[in-house]
Amino acid sequence: MAIPKEDLYKLIDRLPDSEAPAAARYLQYLIELGEHPAARALLWAPDDDESLTDEERAAIEEALTDSEPPVEHAEIRREFGL
Repeated sequence: MAIPKEDLYKLIDRLPDSEAPAAARYLQYLIELGEHPAARALLWAPDDDESLTDEERAAIEEALTDSEPPVEHAEIRREFGL
C-alpha cells in the first residue's frame, strides 16, 4: 500500500509545531532502518512461537540460579597484586 509523498507532506502541514521534533525523530529512524536491512528484518521478523522443551527450560533455570555475583574491581586488583 504505497502512500504518495504528497499525502505525507499534507500530514506534516497539519502537524502541530509541538510535535515536529517527535515526527523528525521518527522519520530519521525510518530512514536509518531502511539503510540497515538486517535490522529491519529483525524488527519485522515473526515471533518465535515454538514452545520450549523441558530440557531448554531446565537449562535456562540452571543458568539463572548458577550465576555468581560480580567480582568487585578492588578484589581483582588485589588478586593480581595491583
